[in-house]
Amino acid sequence: MYMQWSNIGQYNWPKENEKQQLKKLANRCGVMLIVLLGFMYLISLGFGFLNTADFLPQSIRKLQEDATLWEAVQNLVLNLLFYVVAVPLLLWYANRQSNTQVSEYLSFPNMSGKEFWKWVLMGVGVVYTASVTGNIFYSSINYLLGLIGIPMQSPDVSVSPDIASIMVFTLGVTILAPFFEELLVRCGLVGTLRGYGFRFTAIATGILFGFMHTSFEQVFFAAMMGIYAGFVAAKYRSVWPTIVLHMIINGISNAQAILLSFLDVDLENMMQEFEAGNFSAIRSLTPEELLGQFGVLTGIMLLSGLLMTLGIIGMVKLVKEASQNPAAFRDRPTGSLLTLKEKCITFFQAPGVVVFLIISVCLSLLNAYSYLMY
Repeated sequence: MYMQWSNIGQYNWPKENEKQQLKKLANRCGVMLIVLLGFMYLISLGFGFLNTADFLPQSIRKLQEDATLWEAVQNLVLNLLFYVVAVPLLLWYANRQSNTQVSEYLSFPNMSGKEFWKWVLMGVGVVYTASVTGNIFYSSINYLLGLIGIPMQSPDVSVSPDIASIMVFTLGVTILAPFFEELLVRCGLVGTLRGYGFRFTAIATGILFGFMHTSFEQVFFAAMMGIYAGFVAAKYRSVWPTIVLHMIINGISNAQAILLSFLDVDLENMMQEFEAGNFSAIRSLTPEELLGQFGVLTGIMLLSGLLMTLGIIGMVKLVKEASQNPAAFRDRPTGSLLTLKEKCITFFQAPGVVVFLIISVCLSLLNAYSYLMY
Protein backbone atom coordinates (compact mmCIF):
# COMPACT_ATOMS: atom_id res chain seq x y z
CA MET A 1 0.00 0.00 0.00
CA TYR A 2 2.84 2.40 0.81
CA MET A 3 4.52 1.74 -2.53
CA GLN A 4 1.27 2.41 -4.41
CA TRP A 5 0.71 5.72 -2.61
CA SER A 6 4.31 6.73 -3.28
CA ASN A 7 3.96 5.95 -6.97
CA ILE A 8 0.76 7.95 -7.22
CA GLY A 9 2.40 10.92 -5.55
CA GLN A 10 5.37 10.78 -7.90
CA TYR A 11 3.03 10.49 -10.89
CA ASN A 12 1.10 13.59 -9.83
CA TRP A 13 4.13 15.77 -9.19
CA PRO A 14 4.76 16.58 -12.88
CA LYS A 15 1.08 17.43 -13.31
CA GLU A 16 1.08 19.73 -10.29
CA ASN A 17 4.24 21.41 -11.52
CA GLU A 18 2.66 21.93 -14.91
CA LYS A 19 -0.47 23.38 -13.31
CA GLN A 20 1.64 25.82 -11.32
CA GLN A 21 3.47 26.91 -14.46
CA LEU A 22 0.19 27.34 -16.35
CA LYS A 23 -1.25 29.33 -13.46
CA LYS A 24 1.75 31.69 -13.62
CA LEU A 25 1.18 32.24 -17.33
CA ALA A 26 -2.54 32.77 -16.68
CA ASN A 27 -1.76 35.39 -14.03
CA ARG A 28 0.53 37.16 -16.47
CA CYS A 29 -2.28 37.22 -19.07
CA GLY A 30 -4.79 38.46 -16.50
CA VAL A 31 -2.53 41.22 -15.20
CA MET A 32 -1.79 42.36 -18.73
CA LEU A 33 -5.49 42.72 -19.58
CA ILE A 34 -6.25 44.43 -16.26
CA VAL A 35 -3.56 47.00 -17.05
CA LEU A 36 -4.99 47.35 -20.56
CA LEU A 37 -8.48 48.17 -19.26
CA GLY A 38 -7.05 50.43 -16.56
CA PHE A 39 -5.00 52.36 -19.11
CA MET A 40 -8.03 52.81 -21.36
CA TYR A 41 -10.26 54.17 -18.61
CA LEU A 42 -7.43 56.26 -17.16
CA ILE A 43 -7.02 58.04 -20.50
CA SER A 44 -10.77 58.64 -20.67
CA LEU A 45 -10.79 60.06 -17.15
CA GLY A 46 -7.80 62.22 -18.05
CA PHE A 47 -9.65 63.80 -20.94
CA GLY A 48 -12.69 64.28 -18.72
CA PHE A 49 -10.48 66.19 -16.30
CA LEU A 50 -8.99 68.31 -19.10
CA ASN A 51 -12.46 69.29 -20.27
CA THR A 52 -13.09 71.02 -16.93
CA ALA A 53 -9.55 72.21 -16.16
CA ASP A 54 -8.81 75.95 -15.78
CA PHE A 55 -5.08 75.86 -16.55
CA LEU A 56 -5.27 74.94 -20.23
CA PRO A 57 -3.57 77.27 -22.75
CA GLN A 58 -5.70 79.59 -24.84
CA SER A 59 -5.12 77.57 -28.01
CA ILE A 60 -6.67 74.47 -26.41
CA ARG A 61 -9.57 76.48 -25.03
CA LYS A 62 -10.24 77.85 -28.49
CA LEU A 63 -10.20 74.33 -29.91
CA GLN A 64 -12.70 73.23 -27.25
CA GLU A 65 -15.18 75.79 -28.53
CA ASP A 66 -15.79 73.53 -31.53
CA ALA A 67 -17.28 70.55 -29.68
CA THR A 68 -17.25 68.23 -32.70
CA LEU A 69 -13.63 68.97 -33.64
CA TRP A 70 -12.51 68.71 -30.01
CA GLU A 71 -14.18 65.30 -29.68
CA ALA A 72 -12.38 64.13 -32.83
CA VAL A 73 -9.04 65.34 -31.44
CA GLN A 74 -9.67 63.56 -28.14
CA ASN A 75 -10.56 60.32 -29.93
CA LEU A 76 -7.46 60.56 -32.12
CA VAL A 77 -5.14 61.08 -29.15
CA LEU A 78 -6.89 58.33 -27.16
CA ASN A 79 -6.52 55.86 -30.05
CA LEU A 80 -2.85 56.69 -30.54
CA LEU A 81 -2.04 56.45 -26.83
CA PHE A 82 -3.98 53.23 -26.43
CA TYR A 83 -2.97 51.33 -29.56
CA VAL A 84 0.41 52.77 -30.55
CA VAL A 85 1.81 53.24 -27.02
CA ALA A 86 0.05 50.97 -24.51
CA VAL A 87 -0.43 47.86 -26.64
CA PRO A 88 3.23 47.52 -27.75
CA LEU A 89 4.37 47.92 -24.13
CA LEU A 90 1.97 45.22 -22.98
CA LEU A 91 3.00 43.02 -25.88
CA TRP A 92 6.60 43.33 -24.75
CA TYR A 93 5.52 42.41 -21.22
CA ALA A 94 3.61 39.36 -22.48
CA ASN A 95 6.50 38.02 -24.54
CA ARG A 96 9.51 38.92 -22.41
CA GLN A 97 9.56 35.53 -20.68
CA SER A 98 8.27 33.42 -23.57
CA ASN A 99 9.90 32.19 -26.74
CA THR A 100 7.59 34.29 -28.91
CA GLN A 101 8.95 36.94 -31.25
CA VAL A 102 6.60 39.53 -32.71
CA SER A 103 8.41 39.27 -36.04
CA GLU A 104 7.48 35.57 -36.15
CA TYR A 105 3.77 36.37 -36.08
CA LEU A 106 4.14 39.25 -38.54
CA SER A 107 5.53 36.92 -41.21
CA PHE A 108 3.11 35.71 -43.88
CA PRO A 109 1.75 32.24 -43.11
CA ASN A 110 3.00 29.24 -45.05
CA MET A 111 -0.07 28.88 -47.25
CA SER A 112 -1.28 29.81 -50.71
CA GLY A 113 -3.40 32.88 -51.37
CA LYS A 114 -6.43 30.65 -51.94
CA GLU A 115 -5.86 28.92 -48.60
CA PHE A 116 -5.38 32.30 -46.89
CA TRP A 117 -8.72 33.67 -48.09
CA LYS A 118 -10.46 30.38 -47.31
CA TRP A 119 -9.52 30.70 -43.62
CA VAL A 120 -10.51 34.39 -43.61
CA LEU A 121 -13.88 33.63 -45.19
CA MET A 122 -14.55 30.77 -42.78
CA GLY A 123 -13.80 33.22 -39.97
CA VAL A 124 -16.40 35.65 -41.32
CA GLY A 125 -18.88 32.78 -41.23
CA VAL A 126 -18.06 32.04 -37.60
CA VAL A 127 -18.36 35.70 -36.58
CA TYR A 128 -21.61 36.27 -38.49
CA THR A 129 -23.25 33.14 -37.06
CA ALA A 130 -22.07 34.04 -33.55
CA SER A 131 -23.29 37.62 -34.00
CA VAL A 132 -26.80 36.54 -35.06
CA THR A 133 -27.00 33.96 -32.26
CA GLY A 134 -25.65 36.40 -29.69
CA ASN A 135 -28.03 39.16 -30.76
CA ILE A 136 -31.04 36.85 -30.43
CA PHE A 137 -29.98 35.80 -26.94
CA TYR A 138 -29.10 39.38 -25.88
CA SER A 139 -32.39 40.77 -27.26
CA SER A 140 -34.37 38.09 -25.43
CA ILE A 141 -32.65 38.81 -22.12
CA ASN A 142 -32.99 42.55 -22.64
CA TYR A 143 -36.69 42.17 -23.42
CA LEU A 144 -37.21 40.36 -20.12
CA LEU A 145 -35.19 43.02 -18.30
CA GLY A 146 -37.32 45.67 -19.99
CA LEU A 147 -40.46 44.11 -18.53
CA ILE A 148 -39.16 44.89 -15.05
CA GLY A 149 -37.94 48.36 -16.07
CA ILE A 150 -34.16 47.82 -16.21
CA PRO A 151 -33.24 47.22 -19.89
CA MET A 152 -29.57 47.39 -20.86
CA GLN A 153 -28.39 50.04 -23.29
CA SER A 154 -26.32 49.15 -26.33
CA PRO A 155 -22.76 50.47 -26.80
CA ASP A 156 -22.64 53.85 -28.52
CA VAL A 157 -21.02 53.36 -31.94
CA SER A 158 -22.27 56.60 -33.45
CA VAL A 159 -20.03 59.09 -35.23
CA SER A 160 -20.56 62.76 -36.07
CA PRO A 161 -21.18 63.30 -39.82
CA ASP A 162 -18.10 65.48 -40.42
CA ILE A 163 -14.86 64.61 -42.18
CA ALA A 164 -12.60 64.84 -39.11
CA SER A 165 -14.79 62.57 -36.96
CA ILE A 166 -15.26 60.05 -39.78
CA MET A 167 -11.52 59.88 -40.49
CA VAL A 168 -10.64 59.38 -36.81
CA PHE A 169 -13.42 56.82 -36.37
CA THR A 170 -12.28 54.89 -39.46
CA LEU A 171 -8.63 54.99 -38.38
CA GLY A 172 -9.45 53.64 -34.93
CA VAL A 173 -12.07 51.03 -35.80
CA THR A 174 -10.89 49.72 -39.18
CA ILE A 175 -7.09 50.03 -38.98
CA LEU A 176 -5.66 50.49 -35.48
CA ALA A 177 -8.00 48.19 -33.56
CA PRO A 178 -7.69 45.16 -35.89
CA PHE A 179 -3.91 45.47 -36.23
CA PHE A 180 -2.91 46.14 -32.63
CA GLU A 181 -5.59 44.01 -30.93
CA GLU A 182 -4.61 41.05 -33.09
CA LEU A 183 -0.95 41.61 -32.27
CA LEU A 184 -1.67 41.83 -28.55
CA VAL A 185 -4.04 38.89 -28.22
CA ARG A 186 -2.99 36.58 -31.03
CA CYS A 187 0.75 37.21 -30.64
CA GLY A 188 0.98 38.10 -26.94
CA LEU A 189 -1.57 35.78 -25.35
CA VAL A 190 -1.48 33.03 -27.98
CA GLY A 191 2.30 33.19 -28.07
CA THR A 192 2.41 32.79 -24.31
CA LEU A 193 0.09 29.77 -24.19
CA ARG A 194 0.65 28.02 -27.54
CA GLY A 195 2.84 25.33 -25.94
CA TYR A 196 -0.32 23.90 -24.31
CA GLY A 197 -2.01 23.12 -27.63
CA PHE A 198 -4.14 24.88 -30.22
CA ARG A 199 -7.52 24.04 -28.73
CA PHE A 200 -6.75 25.21 -25.21
CA THR A 201 -4.94 28.32 -26.45
CA ALA A 202 -7.86 29.25 -28.70
CA ILE A 203 -10.48 28.73 -25.96
CA ALA A 204 -8.56 30.58 -23.24
CA THR A 205 -7.51 33.59 -25.34
CA GLY A 206 -10.87 33.73 -27.15
CA ILE A 207 -12.85 34.04 -23.92
CA LEU A 208 -10.46 36.71 -22.64
CA PHE A 209 -10.83 38.56 -25.95
CA GLY A 210 -14.60 38.51 -25.60
CA PHE A 211 -14.52 39.98 -22.09
CA MET A 212 -12.00 42.62 -23.21
CA HIS A 213 -14.89 44.41 -24.93
CA THR A 214 -16.69 45.07 -21.59
CA SER A 215 -20.10 44.78 -23.27
CA PHE A 216 -22.72 42.09 -22.73
CA GLU A 217 -23.95 42.66 -26.29
CA GLN A 218 -20.54 42.01 -27.83
CA VAL A 219 -18.95 39.45 -25.53
CA PHE A 220 -20.33 36.30 -27.19
CA PHE A 221 -19.53 36.99 -30.83
CA ALA A 222 -16.20 38.59 -29.86
CA ALA A 223 -15.31 35.45 -27.89
CA MET A 224 -16.25 33.20 -30.81
CA MET A 225 -14.17 35.32 -33.14
CA GLY A 226 -11.33 35.18 -30.61
CA ILE A 227 -11.51 31.38 -30.37
CA TYR A 228 -11.41 30.98 -34.15
CA ALA A 229 -8.68 33.60 -34.60
CA GLY A 230 -6.65 32.12 -31.74
CA PHE A 231 -6.74 28.69 -33.37
CA VAL A 232 -5.64 30.06 -36.77
CA ALA A 233 -2.86 32.17 -35.24
CA ALA A 234 -1.57 29.26 -33.15
CA LYS A 235 -1.76 26.87 -36.11
CA TYR A 236 0.04 29.09 -38.65
CA ARG A 237 2.00 31.36 -36.29
CA SER A 238 0.84 34.44 -38.18
CA VAL A 239 -1.59 37.24 -37.40
CA TRP A 240 -2.27 38.29 -40.99
CA PRO A 241 -5.31 36.05 -41.60
CA THR A 242 -6.85 37.24 -38.33
CA ILE A 243 -5.96 40.90 -39.00
CA VAL A 244 -7.71 40.74 -42.39
CA LEU A 245 -10.71 38.99 -40.81
CA HIS A 246 -10.87 41.62 -38.06
CA MET A 247 -10.60 44.45 -40.62
CA ILE A 248 -13.44 43.04 -42.72
CA ILE A 249 -15.79 42.72 -39.74
CA ASN A 250 -14.89 46.12 -38.30
CA GLY A 251 -14.85 47.75 -41.75
CA ILE A 252 -18.44 46.74 -42.51
CA SER A 253 -19.58 47.87 -39.04
CA ASN A 254 -17.64 51.13 -39.50
CA ALA A 255 -19.31 51.83 -42.84
CA GLN A 256 -22.76 51.16 -41.39
CA ALA A 257 -22.09 53.52 -38.46
CA ILE A 258 -20.96 56.26 -40.84
CA LEU A 259 -24.07 55.86 -43.00
CA LEU A 260 -26.26 55.95 -39.89
CA SER A 261 -24.67 59.28 -38.94
CA PHE A 262 -26.16 60.82 -42.11
CA LEU A 263 -29.62 59.56 -41.29
CA ASP A 264 -31.75 62.46 -40.12
CA VAL A 265 -34.64 60.40 -38.79
CA ASP A 266 -34.99 58.44 -35.58
CA LEU A 267 -35.44 54.90 -36.90
CA GLU A 268 -36.58 53.46 -33.58
CA ASN A 269 -39.19 56.18 -33.06
CA MET A 270 -40.34 55.91 -36.69
CA MET A 271 -40.79 52.13 -36.40
CA GLN A 272 -42.84 52.59 -33.24
CA GLU A 273 -45.06 55.11 -35.05
CA PHE A 274 -45.46 52.76 -38.02
CA GLU A 275 -46.53 49.95 -35.68
CA ALA A 276 -49.09 52.32 -34.16
CA GLY A 277 -50.40 53.19 -37.63
CA ASN A 278 -49.01 56.76 -37.55
CA PHE A 279 -47.29 57.72 -40.83
CA SER A 280 -46.88 61.43 -40.09
CA ALA A 281 -43.09 61.11 -39.71
CA ILE A 282 -42.64 59.85 -43.25
CA ARG A 283 -45.18 62.32 -44.66
CA SER A 284 -43.29 65.24 -43.11
CA LEU A 285 -40.20 64.52 -45.26
CA THR A 286 -39.76 66.39 -48.54
CA PRO A 287 -39.11 64.34 -51.72
CA GLU A 288 -35.42 65.36 -51.59
CA GLU A 289 -35.12 64.33 -47.93
CA LEU A 290 -36.97 61.09 -48.60
CA LEU A 291 -34.62 60.26 -51.49
CA GLY A 292 -31.57 61.02 -49.34
CA GLN A 293 -32.80 58.89 -46.45
CA PHE A 294 -33.70 56.09 -48.87
CA GLY A 295 -30.15 56.14 -50.27
CA VAL A 296 -28.62 55.90 -46.80
CA LEU A 297 -30.95 53.07 -45.76
CA THR A 298 -30.22 51.24 -49.02
CA GLY A 299 -26.49 51.48 -48.34
CA ILE A 300 -26.95 50.12 -44.81
CA MET A 301 -29.05 47.23 -46.09
CA LEU A 302 -26.54 46.42 -48.83
CA LEU A 303 -23.74 46.24 -46.25
CA SER A 304 -25.87 43.98 -44.07
CA GLY A 305 -26.58 41.82 -47.12
CA LEU A 306 -22.87 41.65 -47.94
CA LEU A 307 -22.03 40.50 -44.42
CA MET A 308 -24.85 37.95 -44.48
CA THR A 309 -23.70 36.59 -47.85
CA LEU A 310 -20.07 36.32 -46.77
CA GLY A 311 -21.17 34.75 -43.50
CA ILE A 312 -23.29 32.06 -45.15
CA ILE A 313 -20.55 31.24 -47.68
CA GLY A 314 -18.00 31.13 -44.87
CA MET A 315 -20.08 28.76 -42.74
CA VAL A 316 -20.69 26.46 -45.72
CA LYS A 317 -16.94 26.38 -46.37
CA LEU A 318 -16.22 25.74 -42.68
CA VAL A 319 -18.62 22.78 -42.52
CA LYS A 320 -17.24 21.42 -45.79
CA GLU A 321 -13.63 21.79 -44.62
CA ALA A 322 -14.35 20.18 -41.25
CA SER A 323 -16.04 17.18 -42.90
CA GLN A 324 -13.58 16.69 -45.78
CA ASN A 325 -10.36 17.65 -43.99
CA PRO A 326 -10.78 17.06 -40.22
CA ALA A 327 -7.01 16.90 -39.78
CA ALA A 328 -6.89 20.67 -40.38
CA PHE A 329 -8.67 21.22 -37.04
CA ARG A 330 -6.81 18.67 -34.95
CA ASP A 331 -4.48 19.62 -32.15
CA ARG A 332 -0.79 18.88 -32.45
CA PRO A 333 0.81 16.72 -29.74
CA THR A 334 2.22 18.93 -26.98
CA GLY A 335 3.64 16.47 -24.47
CA SER A 336 1.43 18.02 -21.79
CA LEU A 337 0.17 15.71 -19.04
CA LEU A 338 -2.97 17.81 -18.53
CA THR A 339 -6.26 17.20 -20.28
CA LEU A 340 -8.08 20.06 -22.02
CA LYS A 341 -10.51 20.27 -19.09
CA GLU A 342 -7.67 20.42 -16.54
CA LYS A 343 -5.94 23.16 -18.51
CA CYS A 344 -9.11 25.27 -18.71
CA ILE A 345 -9.92 24.82 -15.01
CA THR A 346 -6.36 25.71 -13.99
CA PHE A 347 -6.26 28.74 -16.27
CA PHE A 348 -9.59 30.26 -15.27
CA GLN A 349 -8.96 29.66 -11.55
CA ALA A 350 -5.79 31.77 -11.64
CA PRO A 351 -6.25 34.92 -9.48
CA GLY A 352 -5.15 37.26 -12.27
CA VAL A 353 -7.73 35.87 -14.70
CA VAL A 354 -10.49 35.82 -12.05
CA VAL A 355 -9.87 39.46 -11.13
CA PHE A 356 -9.84 40.46 -14.81
CA LEU A 357 -13.18 38.72 -15.45
CA ILE A 358 -14.74 40.37 -12.38
CA ILE A 359 -13.52 43.80 -13.50
CA SER A 360 -14.82 43.17 -17.01
CA VAL A 361 -18.29 42.17 -15.77
CA CYS A 362 -18.43 45.24 -13.50
CA LEU A 363 -17.45 47.54 -16.38
CA SER A 364 -20.02 45.82 -18.61
CA LEU A 365 -22.71 46.51 -16.01
CA LEU A 366 -21.55 50.11 -15.76
CA ASN A 367 -21.71 50.53 -19.53
CA ALA A 368 -25.11 48.83 -19.75
CA TYR A 369 -26.71 50.92 -16.99
CA SER A 370 -24.85 54.21 -17.17
CA TYR A 371 -28.11 55.89 -18.19
CA LEU A 372 -29.39 55.30 -14.64
CA MET A 373 -26.70 57.68 -13.38
CA TYR A 374 -28.18 60.68 -15.12
